[in-house]
Amino acid sequence: MSKKNYILNREKYEYITEGISKIKIPKIYKPILIDALLRRAYEYNEPLSLIKTEVDTLVKYFHKIEIKNFDAETNCSGQFVMSTDTKKMIRIELDLKTLLKKIESGDYEFIYELIAHELDHVVSRNAAVGDRLALTEVQQKNGEWLRTVANSINQKMYNGFLLELIVSRMSARTIYNTDEKENNPNTGERKVSAYTATKEILNMMECAYGITEKELLSSSVHSRIQIAKLCADKVGKDSRTVLKEIDKFEYYYSTLHKITYENLGQEMSMEEEYSSIQQSLVSIYNLCEEIISDRIARKPVDDLQSAYQFCENTKYDHNMLDKAFSRIWRRYNNHLKFKYGSKCPNLDIYNRCV
Repeated sequence: MSKKNYILNREKYEYITEGISKIKIPKIYKPILIDALLRRAYEYNEPLSLIKTEVDTLVKYFHKIEIKNFDAETNCSGQFVMSTDTKKMIRIELDLKTLLKKIESGDYEFIYELIAHELDHVVSRNAAVGDRLALTEVQQKNGEWLRTVANSINQKMYNGFLLELIVSRMSARTIYNTDEKENNPNTGERKVSAYTATKEILNMMECAYGITEKELLSSSVHSRIQIAKLCADKVGKDSRTVLKEIDKFEYYYSTLHKITYENLGQEMSMEEEYSSIQQSLVSIYNLCEEIISDRIARKPVDDLQSAYQFCENTKYDHNMLDKAFSRIWRRYNNHLKFKYGSKCPNLDIYNRCV
């Protein structure tokens, strides 16, 4: 676990520590929650107004950290649970078997990251609209814009898949060292305990928009809409156009997420799973290439030097996109081979990327 010197002003520090002291949970957890919030506030330079919103959410709604035996079909080590039968609606649940295994092996960082991950989920909640990382904007027939947590591509789908990848990266960055090259999200594997099979999806998105991990996550603590504003500024688009692109990432990724983490693949034939994985990966890659093409088309050429630097940066981003795609392609190709053996053909995706 990395050691951080929290350079926070006194008002931010006191609001976090005094707020956590009001929550009626066992004292053993309070230093962990305080440290995780201090790290989050420091790493992403959160303004006092946002810190107050997050701490107030915890004080008002959060009431329990519960260790229990998860059901066999529960494919996770921790979760946060919303309840409507009590005033204190949110609790964090941790799997006893996982905790004992990690304690036995001495992997206390995993436990810390697990709690921080679920804590990040809790503080991103908004009582009125749900999770800020799911919030998007759609245009109604009367021309008005509506904020909703439903996906604009598939309006029956809740925007709950990308936010898991973002939160897993967010909690890992606040806990582990962050010394890797800031502008290269694909050199060196960040230690992330959750959603490891699909972590390249965020790397691909970063490459498409030409943003760093720090920029993405610093926007994420505010909202999905703030992520769109960041990306829009980078590529010269309207933020609502980018929100729809992010919803496309969500829609294309959703099947891959369900196959990997929600056992959807167990309900599919070999042909169906093969086709679904291939379609999901190709759609995401094509979307990334479209975004990079837009970046090139929209870039004004002011002078030769800036044009040359832009070309170099864009070439670099595209190379990193290909590498990220290659890694996730191999991972799922190996998954299919392991599950179905030689009767399953290789994923038929862009050979130049693999």
